[in-house]
Amino acid sequence: MDTYYTPGSAVQHIAVEKKSKFITFLTEVKTKEDALVLLENISSREVGASHNCYAYIIGDPHSPVDIHCSDDGEPTGTAGRPLLNILLHENIGNVLVVITRYFGGVKLGSGGLVRAYSGGLKAALGEVVLKEFRDQKRLTITFHYQFEGAIRRLVEDHSASIVTTVYGGDVCFLLDILEKNLASFVAELAEITAGQAVLEADSYIEKER
Repeated sequence: MDTYYTPGSAVQHIAVEKKSKFITFLTEVKTKEDALVLLENISSREVGASHNCYAYIIGDPHSPVDIHCSDDGEPTGTAGRPLLNILLHENIGNVLVVITRYFGGVKLGSGGLVRAYSGGLKAALGEVVLKEFRDQKRLTITFHYQFEGAIRRLVEDHSASIVTTVYGGDVCFLLDILEKNLASFVAELAEITAGQAVLEADSYIEKER
């Protein structure tokens, strides 16, 4: 996949189910280390909690860099896996969800737990603004006028798009290209310009959903 979504901000949602309190925390994380630090902070803060169940996905949910979930003592498959399944189904990556439960004395049963944890995440997702994340680079290419036609064809062949064009002493293209097409684009650019084009790459592009 070339596109997925990630939380634009951290959100917290609180719900009560048969006297148990469920606190859902959803946020963006870009590394496993970031996720583990946040988990430790939440565990330290919610010292009286019965469980801190969680799921995280680092990178593209369809080919993640790292992915993990935990029931944290709840019956197997009633918390972490349902949370992870929702994130995968919604195509959300670079994300951590932690649901803290304060037991209220009434057992919910396996089905009730799945509904409570899943409902907490769905409610949080309903409150957050998701950013579209494309595995895409923004490039600035500066070159002599004689190469303009060939580079325009190269851009088209690689499904890239020219954002702006500036004409001065040389031509300057600001363009967006999918990460998967970048290596071949750069190689062919060097070939058709005999290495005379100057290329600079910016960061990944994100926009609100």
